[in-house]
Amino acid sequence: MMLVRIKFFENPMNIQPTSSSSVRPPELAATPSGLLPQSLTGVKNVLQPMSSPKNDPSVSAKVTSGSSLKRDPVAINSMITKILDAPQLLHALLGKEPRNERMAINTVHEIFGNNSPTDIDIAIHQAKIMGAKKADAVPYTQKEMKGALLIYQTNAGASAINGRESKPKPKLHGVARREFAKNLEGSSYALSQFRIDEMRAASVHMETNEGCAKLMHEALKTCPKAKGLSLYRGTRLTEKMVSELNARAGSTHGVSTDFFMSTTPDKKTAHLFAGTDHQTRPDLDQTIPVLYQITANGYDIGGLLEHEIVLPIGTKFNVVAVSSSLIKGEPGKIIQLVASENVKAIITLNN
Repeated sequence: MMLVRIKFFENPMNIQPTSSSSVRPPELAATPSGLLPQSLTGVKNVLQPMSSPKNDPSVSAKVTSGSSLKRDPVAINSMITKILDAPQLLHALLGKEPRNERMAINTVHEIFGNNSPTDIDIAIHQAKIMGAKKADAVPYTQKEMKGALLIYQTNAGASAINGRESKPKPKLHGVARREFAKNLEGSSYALSQFRIDEMRAASVHMETNEGCAKLMHEALKTCPKAKGLSLYRGTRLTEKMVSELNARAGSTHGVSTDFFMSTTPDKKTAHLFAGTDHQTRPDLDQTIPVLYQITANGYDIGGLLEHEIVLPIGTKFNVVAVSSSLIKGEPGKIIQLVASENVKAIITLNN
């Protein structure tokens, strides 16, 4: 049976495992918040002198053999940074479920196996301290944030979240559940009761525009970052809006979004949205199909219905070019956008 590596610290942590079957040190009992370990001052003391010279004895930790092992501050800091940049891994380390925590600890040891086990344990504990402080500042639970992302994956949910109506929104978990049931019927992806409960928990905070924006903003931070991908978005725009975008092509005058922008790395999927049957949508009657080709960093929310990369509200773009093309057999436009902070004279893209 695997023993926890952190038990080899005699000092300064003075941790003794309760049994050989547990990899959770007994003094890591959860606080009322369920996130921050109660007593990690020993690890903190070890890490504080990391800027000291390598021969500083305070950077060393004793092992059971009684020998001295020097720490590698550069390697430890690198591991801490990488753990903090892996939201799902960090959440497992911070969670209340011991089994998930054990799996996460084992995963970290496998990933950083070329480093000393003691250095890896120090990195894990310091990452948990830093991650817990950040998590304490988030007013939502993991369950609520996962539920918000599920709701957003449906067309009705995304429309409601990005809507600007002043009236209260419907119970979004019910709206999303019905759409999932319709689209996933006969699929291997069964919408479990657990996922339904996640959406129900999220919808409590999503009755207003402000509530939707705040919860989605925090939820996106838990998703892997998508960088360096070619992204696409299909939509329909009026000729007037297309003309305004065309006038900005190749200049520093750009656009920004006032909504969470859904994109996809799948061009064919984007074409489907650009070819929406406007004959059944009076509000789209005077529009033309548009395919955005986007270069930007976003958040990969995955998707049960389609693979989505979401760009946050307020993303700014330079318009590179506007060209004509047939989209789903209908004359339309291809608009190339590149995310940039160096944008002037901004106009807003509507959802």
